[in-house]
Amino acid sequence: MTSPIAAWLEILWEAVCVRAARPVPGILLDQNGTLKVATATFQEFLDSGGDPAPNLQAMLTVLTRPVQGRALRYVADHRITSRDPNLLRDPAKAKWATNPAFPALITRRDDGVLSDSGWSTAEPVLWQRASPIYRRIRINEVDARDVYAETVGDFLKARPDPDDCPMRKMLVFEELPRLFAVVAERRAISWVRKQTTLKMQPNQGGLSFDDPDLGPLETRTLSNDDPLANATFDQIRQSCADSLDDFEWHLIEILFVEGSKTRDELVLDDWTLSQLEIDPSASRSTKLRRLNTIIADSLARLGRALGEADL
Repeated sequence: MTSPIAAWLEILWEAVCVRAARPVPGILLDQNGTLKVATATFQEFLDSGGDPAPNLQAMLTVLTRPVQGRALRYVADHRITSRDPNLLRDPAKAKWATNPAFPALITRRDDGVLSDSGWSTAEPVLWQRASPIYRRIRINEVDARDVYAETVGDFLKARPDPDDCPMRKMLVFEELPRLFAVVAERRAISWVRKQTTLKMQPNQGGLSFDDPDLGPLETRTLSNDDPLANATFDQIRQSCADSLDDFEWHLIEILFVEGSKTRDELVLDDWTLSQLEIDPSASRSTKLRRLNTIIADSLARLGRALGEADL
């Protein structure tokens, strides 16, 4: 190397090795892997004819930026080759028992559904990462399960644009719960703010059937000039009977009118699963995604029907 990099070599090499050895929490490359990743990083810089940065800090940024991706690719390739999804896990940072196989976990069927059996292992890990967040911001257990169900359903749904689907860019399972924790926290904070606003303005808001956080209809106060102000659920159902089928009305009633069950409880019910046409052995996340899709579609159609109804 030419000056001034030669004077920085020891520091640069150590920084790259440290980044390579622990690319994300939960992964620890062995000495051989660390050496290969660090060597390849320096070699790529030299082969590309990269110009030295003007100072040590800038040069550290140049060399350490590509290390994480290269190290994760190294881990992913060796896990696939060895058929061991737990290869190179850091025992000191292992927060769950085992990894599901990746990338089979995020492979979708032609209809966009994630159907790999590994989700029965992966989904509890996502809940494990989210539940402390709900406790920290004081969401009770019942509400937390509903917030989680909404979050995981949206997080895992198929998106045509790869840029809108971060999972397509992931190489190892350890990346998934880290990102989900960030998403879960943002959605939880948004939910809390919404609930706080509703409590502070009990007579100001109208009722939206498109609101996934909608509570029991009979406990929500409507403005006097709102056509729904004096409407009972039976009247709404009678006026909009053709907008939903019997099962969809059943879901609306027990979730948003009676409030007698949560979405999490519904996907444990065999009759509900038969109506959803889901195998009881499917993963919890698959069941929730199907249920959330039905609910969202039902609420959207009911909302349109209400706009035309004579109440």
